[in-house]
Amino acid sequence: MSKVQINGVEFSIASSKKAVTSATTAFYPKAQRDKLDPDKLNDLFNKAVATSQLKYNFIDQKVNDPELLEDTYNLEMLIETTRVNHTRFDMHDVFTIVEPNSDPTKFKFTDLYRNHSSVTEAQVAASNAWYQTMTENPQNNWCRQNMNLTRDYMLNNVEEKLIQKVNETYLKYPMEERGGPLFFKIMIGILQNDSKDAAEFLINKVKTLNISTYEGENIETVVSLIRGAIDRLENLRDENDKSYIPDDFHEDLYNVFQTTSVPEFNDLFAQLKRSAKLSSFVSGAKAQPPKLLDILSFAEREYRKLYRTHAWTGINTKLQETSFIADTKGFKCFNCGGDHSLNKCLVPKDDARIKANRKLFHNKRRDKKQTKTKWKPPTDEEKKNNNRRMIDGKEYFYYYQKRRWKPVKKNSNMPNQVNLAFKEKAQTVVTQSAPRQAPDSVSEMSLTTANRSKRIEDTLVSMKNLLANFE
Repeated sequence: MSKVQINGVEFSIASSKKAVTSATTAFYPKAQRDKLDPDKLNDLFNKAVATSQLKYNFIDQKVNDPELLEDTYNLEMLIETTRVNHTRFDMHDVFTIVEPNSDPTKFKFTDLYRNHSSVTEAQVAASNAWYQTMTENPQNNWCRQNMNLTRDYMLNNVEEKLIQKVNETYLKYPMEERGGPLFFKIMIGILQNDSKDAAEFLINKVKTLNISTYEGENIETVVSLIRGAIDRLENLRDENDKSYIPDDFHEDLYNVFQTTSVPEFNDLFAQLKRSAKLSSFVSGAKAQPPKLLDILSFAEREYRKLYRTHAWTGINTKLQETSFIADTKGFKCFNCGGDHSLNKCLVPKDDARIKANRKLFHNKRRDKKQTKTKWKPPTDEEKKNNNRRMIDGKEYFYYYQKRRWKPVKKNSNMPNQVNLAFKEKAQTVVTQSAPRQAPDSVSEMSLTTANRSKRIEDTLVSMKNLLANFE
């Protein structure tokens, strides 16, 4: 047997390739469970069912939902996260739906994670019953554990109102048919519309997608949305068990990738579309269309090349408001828009989206802060200018008694009135505080007192009228 050293460690080289299955990628293989003492087994089970992803919640089911692409992508990512977490703890096997047959070689199997629309609720329930009643130990014991573990996982990773809705149907099934797969199937049936109309609307959303409406015309964000739509469409099947994805869908993708503001990128896909048509014409037969995922990968690769060389001019395109956008009113994740911080997000990170949402968040905070700042009390310079300030193109006067800014009325000579009023008041004070001289007679004293009272009264009236203009 050949050997090789890698970083000081000696590896023996196998004579043939070894198979890699989901079981070999599990961190905690179920075959090891029987070797654990009760405390460690209980600890393992608690970890397996813990809240470890963004929770499933109700989404808009309208066929013409304007955010259908985003909702589809988000749900597909939640399902993929569930599959990965189930696999880590080796409890995913029961999500392979079994259609038994008297001949074991004719059993049919369906991956519930990826093809949940192609099996019925009754088929999932029957599969659960087969795993729990028709298998022998040790497999039977593992199957029963995994039915319960995956059910508890769903209960901890689904919002309470959605759990209640699922349980309206789930709890009507007999015990042997219950389990995580049935709960999952019922839940997905609530969250997704499997009708032909829904499939056609989703296809149209992709066909009419305009990249120039996304911030920075980020191709990676657009590709993520399209991938989510393709995964969803492959899951949907018509009456002939055929995917709803059109045969010429690759041409639609070529068209979509010509909607950027970057001519070099657009021309590349225009050329690819022409080349495909030319090849078909020259060969005289319909050429094999390229794989859709290959087109998406190619788009991402070319985008990165242009971006790294600063040739991606679409970087200045403003952001389209979508479900990905962080809101300053509540704590929103920059990655998925959920009600949690970014470091607690379990959805695969999209650096471009995070960067865009973080920028938008800080811009909104800055604008909000500026809005508050413009109403702060007068500065020293503004006090010298009779407490006036221009706010949003209008002139305002600061009303100290109520601590607020009030608009200056047109044709108002307010500063002159204020100055006059205070001059009168000052004169009154001076008169009152001036050294008194003995009056020549009682009549002279009465006249002086009357004049002083009249001036004070006039000053108060003037001040009262002035303030009334700004109430």
